[in-house]
Amino acid sequence: MLSYRNIVVGTDFSPLAELGVQAALELAASQGARRVHLVHVVQNSTPVLPALVTEGRQVEISTRAERVAMERLLAVPLGNTMARVTHEVRVGSPARELAAVADEQKADLVVIASHSGNALTRLVLGSAAGNLIRVAHCPVLVVNGPTEAPGKFRRVVAAIDLSPVSQPVLANAFNIAYASGASVRVVSFCEVPLLSGTGDLGVPSPTKAEELEALHQAHKEEIGRLLRRVPRGCVEVEVEVVHRGPAPQAILEAARQLEADLLVLGTSGRNAWHRMILGSTTHHVLGKSPCPVLVVPLEVKEQVPDLARRPVLGTGS
Repeated sequence: MLSYRNIVVGTDFSPLAELGVQAALELAASQGARRVHLVHVVQNSTPVLPALVTEGRQVEISTRAERVAMERLLAVPLGNTMARVTHEVRVGSPARELAAVADEQKADLVVIASHSGNALTRLVLGSAAGNLIRVAHCPVLVVNGPTEAPGKFRRVVAAIDLSPVSQPVLANAFNIAYASGASVRVVSFCEVPLLSGTGDLGVPSPTKAEELEALHQAHKEEIGRLLRRVPRGCVEVEVEVVHRGPAPQAILEAARQLEADLLVLGTSGRNAWHRMILGSTTHHVLGKSPCPVLVVPLEVKEQVPDLARRPVLGTGS
């Protein structure tokens, strides 16, 4: 069974980000993680009147911003964690830099808090969390709002569609459930055609009840075969196959009914381009989930060797 031994945590020092750090520390304790790497990304900024700011002054401003960020990063409360905690400040786009750090540090998991915004902001600018799941090559836990016990999970929903990403989704769901003593409800959307076959006049006829039942049973049997391929220890599992959509609504409804503490699902598309252009069920669910969301990518990119790391402002403890 997989585990998260090396966890990267992004923070912008907001109250919600503090919950993200708490969730990461809780997971580190339950997973026996060796290391928690705290990261803050100082976003690039262009002066309002760039011609009036010399290059030397810009460097001075940037250096001061990084120094202040490191001071705040070192002051983040860590409780009594047994994991080794290290700190790093980067400059650039939060999503891109966090994904790069995760690659360079060979992270098993990235934790980030998601800030809600108005619909126009999300449409035009996206969010750090939304952009991160498009480019990350390891699972990303998105803490999306206040919770009484961040990182402590008792009821986990794993949403699968029988695509190749389903097995990694289940593996991650069972990993967290096993370490936390949680149960898992596997929710899978089975798309049922409204019409099937042809009638006497060659016109498609409505799907019959027995055909619907056969599709349902075949889908459930496929889930059973998938479950047998994924180690799950002694985790209690139940399976729910839903037919009525759309799929995001069905997944969210299952999470609300169970009062889930965590929702696990995968990204759509085989690369960042597909995920960015096509959108996905994941992005719809992420914006409306009543609980934290763990997003699992289909493919994990080969990690960047330590020798290839960029020079950054960082410290270990």
